[in-house]
Amino acid sequence: CYEKVMNRYETSINNKRMFIIYSVGGQAGVFIDWLRNGCIESPQEVAQVLLANTIKLQR
Repeated sequence: CYEKVMNRYETSINNKRMFIIYSVGGQAGVFIDWLRNGCIESPQEVAQVLLANTIKLQR
């Protein structure tokens, strides 16, 4: 799914598959950390962080 989106846009990323794995791993890490720490932040706040970081990764 991510790869289809990345293929639609011009990017300087050479290995898109590895970049996607890296990005998804980071998103999963944020989510797991949020769960382990008792979900102190609201789901909306976590979603905003994930969205902001995803937008930053789009080079």
